[in-house]
Amino acid sequence: MAEQAAHNRQVVGSNPSSATRENKKMKKCPQCKKEQPVNCFNKNKSKKDGLSDHCRRAYWRVYYEVNKEKISERKRKYFQENKEKISEREKKIRANIPAGIYIIKNTTNDKIYVGCSTQLPRRWYQHKWRLKRGEHENSFLQRDFEKHGLGVFEFIIIKEHPKDTPLETLEREETKIILENKKKSIPMYNISIKISSL
Repeated sequence: MAEQAAHNRQVVGSNPSSATRENKKMKKCPQCKKEQPVNCFNKNKSKKDGLSDHCRRAYWRVYYEVNKEKISERKRKYFQENKEKISEREKKIRANIPAGIYIIKNTTNDKIYVGCSTQLPRRWYQHKWRLKRGEHENSFLQRDFEKHGLGVFEFIIIKEHPKDTPLETLEREETKIILENKKKSIPMYNISIKISSL
């Protein structure tokens, strides 16, 4: 019984290594102009290598560009037909999301960005989205993201507040924390404060 289990482990263990070898094979996508693992391409038997010319990301990018109006019309129609359902779902989600003060810490140089939000988890998502698109409002944070990648950044909640806390109250607290950190000479990404008079 134990021998059979060991044999099964060997057989199971052999498959991932072949999959890993397959992933190491690379192919250039003419749309993205990047070398990518072959598992990023759809299968196409009519092609010599058995793979489509463009990677999946390029395929969907082209698909969305070609069908932009059709997709936006479908979304608009769905929203109109399900307005109440969407509104209820949004209310439930918002009801459980806390407000508060947070920091984004770069673990390579201990530099921090202090911020506040009425919806903490969503705010971290927004930061990541803007950084990945190269559109973050803080150029210093964007530069370090491009240099080190997302893996070196930590999102730390300093203080949670009730969900109905006014944004102005959060901004006052954020400003106090920024000023305290500047007095202590803590390296920061923040270059300005939101409320000048406390």
